[in-house]
Amino acid sequence: MEVKTVTRADAPLFRHYQLTDDDRRFTAHPRDTLDDFSIDPERRHYAVVLEDQPEKPIGFFVLHGGETIKSFAYSDHSVLFRAFSIDHREQGKGYGKAAMLQALEVAKRDYPEATEMVLAVNNGNHKAQSLYEKLGYLDQGRTRMGPHGPQLLYYYPLKEPRAEG
Repeated sequence: MEVKTVTRADAPLFRHYQLTDDDRRFTAHPRDTLDDFSIDPERRHYAVVLEDQPEKPIGFFVLHGGETIKSFAYSDHSVLFRAFSIDHREQGKGYGKAAMLQALEVAKRDYPEATEMVLAVNNGNHKAQSLYEKLGYLDQGRTRMGPHGPQLLYYYPLKEPRAEG
């Protein structure tokens, strides 16, 4: 499995990508998310592909840095993990866990100043919460109101923050 950067021009790769109605309660379809390029240049989009089928994404996520993510994190050096999904037909095969681990490495590479990766997960999305906790994400003890109700905030340290001064 590998992660590759995608752009709006890659939207056709996701024409057969499937999310259930339940999945769509918690995340956007990749094609819809790719339209966000014009909104914020600090957003980077990634496809998760199998090495033997690089033109058929099985997963997707966005990494987002900069000022607009302040409501998600304590640190000025955070990167937000968002819009994560695994194609419905590929769920239950371990790809979600593997993609999350790859996303941490991609965040370290593409956001070298980041000291933590943060994410918001819907209060009712217990499946995702369980995955994040198994991978070592820590509950920030904070919530925020998302588009579909309360969200819990989790973080994963990418490196030790620098001492100020």
